[in-house]
Amino acid sequence: MLIVGGLRVDRLAATYDTPLYVTDADIITAQYQAMQQAFARHPQVTIAYAVKANTALAILALLQRAGAATDVVSVGEAQIARRAGFSPQRIFFTGTSPRTDELQWLAREGVAINLDSLSMAERLLPFVTGGTFGVRINPGVGAGHHEHVVTGAEETKFGLHMETLPALCDLLHRHGHQLTRLQAHIGSGITDPDPFLILIDAMHRAHQCIAHHPAVAIDTIDLGGGFGIPYQPGEPPLDLQALGGTVVARFQECFGGERHLLLEPGRYLVAESTVLLTRVTTLKPTPHVTFAGVDAGFHTLLRPILYNAYHHIVAAERMDAPTDQRYTICGPICETGDLFGRQRSLPTLREGDLLAICDTGAYGAAMSSTYNSRPRPAEILVHAGTAHLMRTRETIDDVVRRDQLPSFLASSS
Repeated sequence: MLIVGGLRVDRLAATYDTPLYVTDADIITAQYQAMQQAFARHPQVTIAYAVKANTALAILALLQRAGAATDVVSVGEAQIARRAGFSPQRIFFTGTSPRTDELQWLAREGVAINLDSLSMAERLLPFVTGGTFGVRINPGVGAGHHEHVVTGAEETKFGLHMETLPALCDLLHRHGHQLTRLQAHIGSGITDPDPFLILIDAMHRAHQCIAHHPAVAIDTIDLGGGFGIPYQPGEPPLDLQALGGTVVARFQECFGGERHLLLEPGRYLVAESTVLLTRVTTLKPTPHVTFAGVDAGFHTLLRPILYNAYHHIVAAERMDAPTDQRYTICGPICETGDLFGRQRSLPTLREGDLLAICDTGAYGAAMSSTYNSRPRPAEILVHAGTAHLMRTRETIDDVVRRDQLPSFLASSS
């Protein structure tokens, strides 16, 4: 039997129904502490949780209690972070193509803003008096588990290129502001220190180019980029201690020990904390493959169809049974690509069996939708042997809550 946080998942599924996200709070806390320890050799380190990985208010509150800051990419994420107890100074906004009213709201709230373009600066700086800002640079280097998550390469939409930095500094100076942070983000799911070392070198070059400008007083270097986890069985885990030591050594070579080091992990903190429970509704043998249809679909977990991502799948109630059969796991969505895994080795399945899709804490619930008018699942946080409901299961009333019938249709219905 699969156990999460000391609780049997079959009992959780019976209580809360399926599909169901189940998260172990202790794993998130342990991952945060591991990251703190890995980078402890640098005297000033802030770990800013990348909220986009999982926006559940309870998870943000858990990380706020642990001591984290937050990395946000939208006003909505900033508002959730405020509700979770983060002070504005512990919220770092690094969004792209924001609206002017969104920028003004962030500035009024006192959120720390990293500028992503000259347009963003031109629309915001006149609105603010005597502020300090960061800048997101495009370092010309990217990394990650899929091309869609590589954010630092030259052809991506993110950040200012090096040749644009002097113009930004001039603009800041003209409006009486200072540039105090350099930020860059290279991608997601990185398991090798080399991209971070290249990133540090690129940021050092950028700093040298503008260090003597009167608007520049850099005190923080923000190394954006997600640390990877082992999704597949047998895949070695990230040696975070070794990576942290290597990154800190290069950082101190380039920037010394007095500048603040800011990190933006998302996946590493939350992915392994969560399983998605789903029941087998249909077994469909065909001449080429046996489909196991389940009650979750890509509206529940988008990563397999979006990134061709692997998530390990187990028979949650028969963890020790021989995995001598092969099934292609599919959902109920009316799309051919609604698959969680092809030809997966599992015990002989029966309709009604409970499956667990592993490592779904990052970009699982956060990317869910109501496609095909299917409500989103409930989410449970397990702490100290007790299950806490952190998001209720949607109903069809929730799905259509914003719908309105125009008067000419309502009168005829």
